[in-house]
Amino acid sequence: IKTDNKTQGHRFLAENPLYIDRIDNYEKTLEKAFVIVDPEKRKRIITTQAEELAKKVDGKILWNNELLEEVTYLVEFPSSVLCSFSEEYLKLPEELLITVMKDHQRYFAIIDNKGKLKNYFVVVSNTVAENEENIRKGAERVIRARFEDAKFYYEEDLKKGLESLLEATKGIIYHEKLGSLYDKSLRIMKIAERLSDRLIPEKKELVKSAAKYCKADLASGVIGEFPELQGIMGGYYSKKAGLQDEVSVAIKDHYLPKGFTDEIPSNDVGCIISLADKLDHMATFFYLGEIPSGTEDPFGLRRAANGI
Repeated sequence: IKTDNKTQGHRFLAENPLYIDRIDNYEKTLEKAFVIVDPEKRKRIITTQAEELAKKVDGKILWNNELLEEVTYLVEFPSSVLCSFSEEYLKLPEELLITVMKDHQRYFAIIDNKGKLKNYFVVVSNTVAENEENIRKGAERVIRARFEDAKFYYEEDLKKGLESLLEATKGIIYHEKLGSLYDKSLRIMKIAERLSDRLIPEKKELVKSAAKYCKADLASGVIGEFPELQGIMGGYYSKKAGLQDEVSVAIKDHYLPKGFTDEIPSNDVGCIISLADKLDHMATFFYLGEIPSGTEDPFGLRRAANGI
């Protein structure tokens, strides 16, 4: 590979090539060509700009470290823009809106002082401030289309109802040797009943109800589109179906904890369902001989054991 003292600046904003005469001038030369070399500096610029913009609408950024890290490495010359969407969409579940903004568009959501979502967000572009209006129009148009999709799936799921979603899990194969998702729900229910008999017998009926419906949302349109919301949407659908709050919260929380730093379910019923789900997961795959090795654990059995 032939080396040279040439490099490239920003692909749209700079004249290329650039010539580096000495190492001390490398960062300065590139900054004049609209490239911030130091990722920590880019991150500081993004956080400062975003926080200032959120203050303009009496809000604060809902920070997510993974998203901040990703955006830092997506841009060379960060320029943050404040955007908005119709308040009408705030009627949808907050987690659904946040997921669309974060996971699908790489936008930062804005919340108020009570932690409630506002109808504003910040997009970090890779251009200069003069292009702000075009960036805003484009981002707002895209997010409106994405929210319309989310709204459509959510409303369709509500029309079907929880019982219909549960029925649909009979047609979703969990594993060819372990049956359907509905079969898994029945196994979870048996394990959860035995645990509740020993630990919280007074809540056995709540446990049975939560176990029965805990996988129903996996047949929903929203989860088909946004699988990271499994459990969370089940909590909303069960609440809309008139199940008790304790059951809805248990369904919402039952995938927790997902890792060592994660919280555990927030109520006893949720803890029982989480244990039953993870115990079933481990027992069935060990039964099939799918035992983790030093290098492979394709079914996440270690994570289930750590969760327990």
